[in-house]
Amino acid sequence: MDTVRERLWAAAPTAALVVAVLVGGLVASQLMARLVAWLVRRLGLETAAEKLGLTTVLYAAGLRAGVAHLAGRVTLFGGALITLLVAADVAGIQGVAAGLGGLVAYLPRLIIAALVFTLGVVNGGVIGGRAGKRAS
Repeated sequence: MDTVRERLWAAAPTAALVVAVLVGGLVASQLMARLVAWLVRRLGLETAAEKLGLTTVLYAAGLRAGVAHLAGRVTLFGGALITLLVAADVAGIQGVAAGLGGLVAYLPRLIIAALVFTLGVVNGGVIGGRAGKRAS
């Protein structure tokens, strides 16, 4: 019984640090998500996306929220993923930390691919609209 108690007592600082990292990271991620959504609205990117037809593409994909909300959610997801990575590293769970590290490293490629795809769909719609007008 003393061995279990000693192990728990020895692991307490690490567990407290993991909890602090999780709480701090998730709070920071939420704040960053709100800041990004506010910046997207403030800079007029949501209005520009509507003019380009991006919101139509988002609605067709089943995303009913605006571009600002989407940017905030992506920021929240990325921040939460990085927080989990740091917490797993602090906890000494190397396998989970390595897996999350690979996922975090892949995120920029995924975001760029989604942007390229979306811009392709928007440009296709614009070109198709112009070609339809010329044909009539």
